[in-house]
Amino acid sequence: MSLTKVTYSMIDGAPANVADFGAVGDGVVDDTAAIQAAINSGAATIVLNAGTYKITSTLNLNSFGQTLLGASAATYGDPQTYAKTILLHSFNGDLLRINYDTSVVARGRNQIVDINFESNDVRTGV
Repeated sequence: MSLTKVTYSMIDGAPANVADFGAVGDGVVDDTAAIQAAINSGAATIVLNAGTYKITSTLNLNSFGQTLLGASAATYGDPQTYAKTILLHSFNGDLLRINYDTSVVARGRNQIVDINFESNDVRTGV
C-alpha cells in the first residue's frame, strides 16, 4: 500500500474566510493586509468571523458582486448585539473604497452584511 500526494485548490464559488489569510480579529493585531488579500482573491463572498478587526489603511473592493459577510447576532435590542463582527477604523482616511471600472458593464452589486464600523477615537472617512 502506498500514499499519494493530494493537491488542494480553491473550489470555484467558495467563500474566502479572512482567517485563512491570517486575520486574527482581536482588535489589537493589524488585520488590514489579511482582509485585503481575501478581497483580492476574487471570491464573491468574503467571510469575517465574529471579532474586532483592526484596519490601518483603506480596504479596496475592486470587483463587482463581492459581499463582505460578518457574523450576525441572534438577538437585537442592545446596540452591542447588532453584529458580532466589527471593523475598527484605526487611521485617518477612508475605511472602505469601492473602485468601479466604468468601462465594464456592472456584473452585480457589492454588499456589506452584518458588520459594524467603529473607531477608538475621532477619525474621518468612515
